[in-house]
Amino acid sequence: GKEQASRILRKERSPHEPPLEVRADPNGKPFLSGDKAAISLSHSGTLLALYIGPENAGIDIERIKKRDNATEIAQMFFPAEETARCFLAGSFDLHRFYRAWTEREATLKRYGLTLAAKIPAGTHAAKHWCLTVPGLDGTNGADYALCLSASPEILETVEIRILSDANIDPA
Repeated sequence: GKEQASRILRKERSPHEPPLEVRADPNGKPFLSGDKAAISLSHSGTLLALYIGPENAGIDIERIKKRDNATEIAQMFFPAEETARCFLAGSFDLHRFYRAWTEREATLKRYGLTLAAKIPAGTHAAKHWCLTVPGLDGTNGADYALCLSASPEILETVEIRILSDANIDPA
């Protein structure tokens, strides 16, 4: 994803501005060379989600698809009340699961925590979007859950832009 994000940034910047490149620190956290802006990125399938802003934040995108182990993942990583919300109405709610999962991933990225870390309740703010991406061959396409974990000020002013050429190589 770093190479694709760097390519998109080069296309989006004026030719008179110095080029930016996405690099990773020794822990794998991305940063922008030549700029003080904070960055976070995520990819799922052929989509790339990229946050660039004045302060640290975390972003995550996931394709909403059936998972045989979703219940086990929820029980392993979500607080008990969030796992219970995934089972409202008597069956497992896949959209609720991905909403919770992307919020967890985005928050972990924001604070530089590992997957096994516990996130204290009420310590973060997040905003969610559900994107439907049409299939390239005219099929229905797929739904994606997108979450940004950031300060309330960032969440109030965030601008979402979808670039038609932002598809990335899934490899």
